[in-house]
Amino acid sequence: MIIHIIPSVPSQEYLLKAIASHYQIWKQEKEAREPQWNPENIKFKHDPEWRTRFWSIQAAHDCKDWRWKFVRVVYLSAAAAPYLISLL
Repeated sequence: MIIHIIPSVPSQEYLLKAIASHYQIWKQEKEAREPQWNPENIKFKHDPEWRTRFWSIQAAHDCKDWRWKFVRVVYLSAAAAPYLISLL
């Protein structure tokens, strides 16, 4: 009597087949909606001045520009201030 009241759990194979079929339908609909993305000649021109640009990470690291030298002095001064104050 209880067996007829509680529905049976579908098998794992049945669930996997159902998921696969739903996925195939979704994939076909998606491909129909959106064309396949094809990168056409996506190239970046090499910038020979990339090291000397002010806002490049390499320029900040090299610290050849006077502005980056100023930033470094201010940063190191602020970082060293608590240590120097504790020595007084």
